[in-house]
Amino acid sequence: MKKFFTLLAVLMLCAISFAQNDALVVKQEGLKVYLDISELTFKISKGDIFTITRWGQEIKNPKTGKVLGKDIDSRTKGKIEQVEQNYAIGQLEKPFDAANLYAVFNKAQEESSAPATQQTTSQEVLKPFWQSQLIEGKIRAAASGDLTGDGLNDLILAFEDNSIKVYTLKEDTLKAELSVSVNPLRRIISLDSADLKGTGRAQLFVSVLDTNTQRFNTLIFEGGDNTLHQNGLIAGVVKGIAPFNQERHLYLQEINTLSGKTKTSVPYKLVYQDNAFKKGEKVKYTKFEDIFGFNFAPFKKDKENLIYTAFNSRLRVQYDKKNSYIESPTDIDFGSTPNRVKYNREVKRIYSSLGIYRNLEDEILVAAIENQTKYGIFSETFGMYESAILYVLKWNKGNFEKYLSAKIPGVVSDIIQAPLGSYDDILIVPFTNRGGESGVMLFKIK
Repeated sequence: MKKFFTLLAVLMLCAISFAQNDALVVKQEGLKVYLDISELTFKISKGDIFTITRWGQEIKNPKTGKVLGKDIDSRTKGKIEQVEQNYAIGQLEKPFDAANLYAVFNKAQEESSAPATQQTTSQEVLKPFWQSQLIEGKIRAAASGDLTGDGLNDLILAFEDNSIKVYTLKEDTLKAELSVSVNPLRRIISLDSADLKGTGRAQLFVSVLDTNTQRFNTLIFEGGDNTLHQNGLIAGVVKGIAPFNQERHLYLQEINTLSGKTKTSVPYKLVYQDNAFKKGEKVKYTKFEDIFGFNFAPFKKDKENLIYTAFNSRLRVQYDKKNSYIESPTDIDFGSTPNRVKYNREVKRIYSSLGIYRNLEDEILVAAIENQTKYGIFSETFGMYESAILYVLKWNKGNFEKYLSAKIPGVVSDIIQAPLGSYDDILIVPFTNRGGESGVMLFKIK
């Protein structure tokens, strides 16, 4: 039994390492291999060299019994020929059975040993000014909006069992007021809320992936008579953002399949006109690899720029020209979202929101989440996270600096920049610990 648990621990550590720095060979056609690069912590480019090893027997110290490693059964090298969003195609230098083995890239070690850039050593610890009691259940999505009609924003949480609960925050205590359950065949991936109708009570937008039809839709709920009732549906996924010094508003993204490939649309502003929810102004940028994880701020002089979560898990400030951009520090993985779904034979990532603030010196601050410490071998999401760090980056002279950080005692699917209860201009951070209990932290970002 002891050997079993030792082996299991080794396998878990290996799974963690592979998910971060190595790419699994998911398909092979002769010398051509297809690599899953969706979990890599660095960017893969055409021409990159990798090594694939088939390991043999364990090598042990005969006196102590300590496992020193494994001998090499066979090994080959390869070169990347083509890079797509979630996979890359490589060419092996010789015949080799590489199926289900891992490709190790030379640049993984190069980047880990290279000096860090765009960083500061004066990073301060950020502490929450309020934290809730623990709540039973694993949080999948969260939002803030006035669904009860009392003039104050409520906290809306969607749980793993597809239940949705609405909590009021009064006298620093969360109280469950409304609830509803969504059909389990519709996996909840996102929540948001806003009064687009102008009725004085917000509408709740519940974005789901219908596992039967493989379509992304958003269910629209409204509160009333101590309950939530569905009264609408729109195609696509809805999420809100609060741009720099502007009111929060909602956006719609459509996800479809075109010629066997996933097509994620550029977000459109969601509006309510002629008694219907419709697509409004389109975001002025032409490429979004995954869902959400974007915002706007004047990073370059007084002109509004897009900041979004790029395919390499960095935050990217996009300038006017396609190849003109600035990225966040390379040692933070902002693509580490636990909120993922299988779609069109791909793992589709639903990125966490980005909070945009300014400090007393009128500098731009960006709040974003990095989830950490993967565990679990067999999981459709390639392992689960168990903790997170809230980072606040400062935009300084055309580059990002680490400014503030806070350790979160659980995994975070999303953060919300919106009022809650009597608190305004705050960041709401819901989390779920490894024991399956959840909570909420409130932060003041300055």
